[in-house]
Amino acid sequence: MVGSSTRSRLVVIAVVVLAVVGTVPVLVAAQSNGQTGGTIVVEEGETVDTLEGIAGSVVVRGTVTNDVSAVGGDVRIEPTGSVGGDLEAAGGSVTIAGPVEGDVNVGAGSLILTENGTVGQDLTAGVGSATIDGTIDGNAEIGAETIRLGESASIAGDLRYDGDLEGNTDAVAGDIVEDSSLGVDVAPTIQPFASWLFTAYALAVNLLLGAALLALFPRFSDGVADRVASGPIRSGLVGLLVSVGIPVLLIALAITVIGLPLSLVGGFAFGLLLWICLLYTSLSGLA
Repeated sequence: MVGSSTRSRLVVIAVVVLAVVGTVPVLVAAQSNGQTGGTIVVEEGETVDTLEGIAGSVVVRGTVTNDVSAVGGDVRIEPTGSVGGDLEAAGGSVTIAGPVEGDVNVGAGSLILTENGTVGQDLTAGVGSATIDGTIDGNAEIGAETIRLGESASIAGDLRYDGDLEGNTDAVAGDIVEDSSLGVDVAPTIQPFASWLFTAYALAVNLLLGAALLALFPRFSDGVADRVASGPIRSGLVGLLVSVGIPVLLIALAITVIGLPLSLVGGFAFGLLLWICLLYTSLSGLA
């Protein structure tokens, strides 16, 4: 019976793990009003307001009337596609073969602006290699190992760059300035996704730990819920004393220097204990 009970609990935990992992993309999409998946495509003839996506490939063949924020192995604005606002993209490769009316910010392994591609305002890129064959109506700021300007390239403003500049420098109407401070920086591109990715991850981890505690220690979990329900004031006072007393003890240990390692281990254990207590408090509220 004990072996059967243990196996049942492990099965419950495994099912919860699979469920949580499977629902993380859904949670992420719900937080962002965006999309996730293997491939995200705005089809030719399709019109959407904005696009936020994380996928293996993000492809725009239709019309996005406002901004696009995309993270993927491959991000492409096709010749039939158009972006009415700004484009923020991070990935293995970013190809712009259609019009982008606003600014373009790219952090990627490679950036290609084709002959049919246009940037209505400024281009900022930190990439491994950049190939510019299209039109930039504003300024360009590019940090890359190699920057190639094609014969059909046109930059209406200034070009600030860091790397090996090759090709048609006559394409730049303004000044060409080498700036060694430029480089690859994908943080501004990733930033819009960071908050809801963290929220989804935290929710998934809390669900997983809560289910594991219920499955492995069902009697203890029931006992905690009963004690909190029957004596909430007493339970609250005990929790307050523990939350104040243990940090004081850990600080006292750390001051002795000799007890510093024990204080660090105790701090980690105390943090884990607080996390578990918060979960049990939530479970008690649902009971």
